[in-house]
Amino acid sequence: MYKNIILFISVISVSLSTYRPMSKKTIDFGSNVCHYREYDSSSSSSQIEYVKPCQEGKYCYQTESSNYQLYTCETRPNNKKKIGESCTTDFECADSSLECTQNTCQIKEDSAYVLYTTTNNVCVAHCKSTQIPFIKSGVPSCENPPASTSKTDFNKFYVKKNDVEYKVCGEPYQVPGKINFKTRVSGDYEVDTIDFADIGSLPVGTPVYDEKACETGFALYFYGDGTLIKQTGYSNMYLHCANLKEILSNDEVVYSLSDGTEKIYYTSRVSNSYPNTYTLSFTKYKDEVKLEMFKNYRDKLNGILTQCKSDYDYTEPYTCKNDELRKWFYFYNNPDKYMLYKDEKEIIDYLLQQNYGDYYSTGSTGSSGFIAFKYFFYLLILLSL
Repeated sequence: MYKNIILFISVISVSLSTYRPMSKKTIDFGSNVCHYREYDSSSSSSQIEYVKPCQEGKYCYQTESSNYQLYTCETRPNNKKKIGESCTTDFECADSSLECTQNTCQIKEDSAYVLYTTTNNVCVAHCKSTQIPFIKSGVPSCENPPASTSKTDFNKFYVKKNDVEYKVCGEPYQVPGKINFKTRVSGDYEVDTIDFADIGSLPVGTPVYDEKACETGFALYFYGDGTLIKQTGYSNMYLHCANLKEILSNDEVVYSLSDGTEKIYYTSRVSNSYPNTYTLSFTKYKDEVKLEMFKNYRDKLNGILTQCKSDYDYTEPYTCKNDELRKWFYFYNNPDKYMLYKDEKEIIDYLLQQNYGDYYSTGSTGSSGFIAFKYFFYLLILLSL
């Protein structure tokens, strides 16, 4: 046990050497410096980065490339123009898929203006009004609707037309949601179509493509009928929204469905999962933090979703330029950083500002330690078993 505790302390020490708040700096390069790097004197590979956010209207830019990697707070340059904004040349427009037409930045013919994409074929992209952002080999591509079809035939993430399968990029604040199955006569369940869904909108028990469509933000694999009973002809397993009760190990979780009954689920029993891009392996505390971030994000988004959809910013299809949404969405995707720096306001604000240039947070930069105590305690127990 003591050996594991020593190992834990060693691991945490290395982890915490990534960022430290500028208020604890050991070298004073001046008040305008927002980032600098030091190497641990005992190890040339171990580095400490001291950081702080910049004041409103400024951004942390690298201004010196020596070993210290100095960054200073500088006035942000004029941002490139987005769709619909005035321009005089193509070079003013923010993306190569845009061109300056009639003195405004507009999408080029056959070009996809990609706002967000993942390795899981989840994307937000726009085309000219007559075209559709089809996903080809994981990449959005703007094309006209195929013969004998119309644009409205492709308002789903997945649809099959004339024996050809199509996947389509969605709209902001949506992800591929409910899986609709073909009428089953015999054999396995087969996917017919996949709808789009608002993030966090689908109830427990719904078969889904992306777990972010679930109210709970959590899903497990079941057979097409929503059970774990493998009947004759069953093969594929599909994600269904579920309630997470507890993560016992990478392979073992406690869950419930709509009836509230708690059950054990072993991820190693999953086989032939659809769409074969998901793997189930959980990390206790990290995944629990991720779901905490999802709940915070969903609760905030629900209150402003209508406004965000009607007046969203092209550069942020999931955060509405809202600082609270930015925080929860960023740490949903980076739960390890939240665990480490939850109570370090200087570091939190720095990370958010690096990802969202006009993020600006006021208030105290007080600290209560690099890592929240409850996460420290959990990890200590885990390593001492």
